[in-house]
Amino acid sequence: MAGSTGSGKVRIVYIEASTGQRWQLEDLPRRLGDERFQVQFLPEYAFDKSAQVAAALAAPAGLPAAIVLQECSVYFPGPLPEYERLFRRWVQEIRAAGVTPIVATVIPPARHRGWRQEFAEFVKVKLLGREKQFDQVLAFNDWLRQLAQEEKLLLLDLEVALRTSSSDAHLRPEWDAGDGIHVNAAAYAVLDRLLGQTLSPLLPAP
Repeated sequence: MAGSTGSGKVRIVYIEASTGQRWQLEDLPRRLGDERFQVQFLPEYAFDKSAQVAAALAAPAGLPAAIVLQECSVYFPGPLPEYERLFRRWVQEIRAAGVTPIVATVIPPARHRGWRQEFAEFVKVKLLGREKQFDQVLAFNDWLRQLAQEEKLLLLDLEVALRTSSSDAHLRPEWDAGDGIHVNAAAYAVLDRLLGQTLSPLLPAP
C-alpha cells in the first residue's frame, strides 16, 4: 500500500520547527494507543519548507501517505503574498506526487510574550512598516482555512484548539511554555488528540 511502512503502518511526515520537535511526534502512536500509523518529523527552522517537502517526496523509504505543513508564529509579521504562494506550491507538489497534503494553522502567540519578542515586533512594525504579529497570524490562518476549503484539504486547526476563547484568539495562558510562542505539555496533550482525529480518515479501520 502506498504510504505504508514495511509493517503496514500508514506513514505520516510532519514538517515544522521547534513546536514539532518538542511535540515528540515519533512517539504519538504510542501515546494515543494507535499503532496503525507512524510519524516522521522533519525539522525546518525557516518559513520556506521547500527543501523538506522535496526530501519527503524523494525519501528512500518511499512516499508517505500524507505530509503535514505547519509554520511557527516567529515568522510573522512577514511577506504574506510570498507565504501564500509557497503554500499553494507545496500543496500542488505534494498532490502531484499522489500524497495527501495537510495544512496546519499557526499556533497564535500569547497576549504577553516577553521583552525579546516584543522588541522584535517593535522593530518589524515601527521600522519595517509591517503588521503586528498577532494580527498577521490570524489573517494567515484565515487564508489557510479558505485554502483548505477551496482545495478540499485536511485541516489541522491548531489555533482553534489552543486559543483562549472564540472571541480571544491569543494562546491560552495556561498552555504557554513561558515565552508566549511555544506551548507546554498540557497543550501537547490536546494537540495529540487533535492530530489523531485529523489523521483518522487516512487510517485503515481498527
